[in-house]
Amino acid sequence: MVEWGDFATALPAWGIPVAGVGLLVLIFIAWVIARFVHYTRQDLKMKQRMIAEDAATRLTAHRRDVEARLAADPASWRGLLAQIITDVTGQPTHLTANDPPTLNAAVPYLAVGSYYFTPAVPRTRKLKRLRGKTWPLPEDAQVELLAVWEHLAAHFHTGVPALPRQATWSLLKG
Repeated sequence: MVEWGDFATALPAWGIPVAGVGLLVLIFIAWVIARFVHYTRQDLKMKQRMIAEDAATRLTAHRRDVEARLAADPASWRGLLAQIITDVTGQPTHLTANDPPTLNAAVPYLAVGSYYFTPAVPRTRKLKRLRGKTWPLPEDAQVELLAVWEHLAAHFHTGVPALPRQATWSLLKG
């Protein structure tokens, strides 16, 4: 068995200090790498928070614009819904006065023409007439749709529940 003293005598006189300095350099390099990773993660979290705040601010401003448009022209909901349908499906859509809106409170959906907007796709799918294609709506369209839902609920229908703003809306073709 080798004792420490035997090992120490086997190295040249400069070996132990050099090994100690080398170990300190490795520890310092590991510390620098750990700090770099830590600060990079902090920076990434901060940037993600800023992006989320910017998106929330943009969506809030967009919602105010849509609400102002609906307040100025109560019939503008048709144009908004037609534009959402056109953007999502890729097919030009025009909603006329002959396409009255239908709001359903039991299974929340907004029907206009042969299209249904709903935040409850699994429950809405149980309705026999809604077996067609489903499209998820982008955030901007969801904000517009929720504003239209609240506008129609306030102006045309009573007893329609308010839906959570974070509800995820989808478009179904009946």
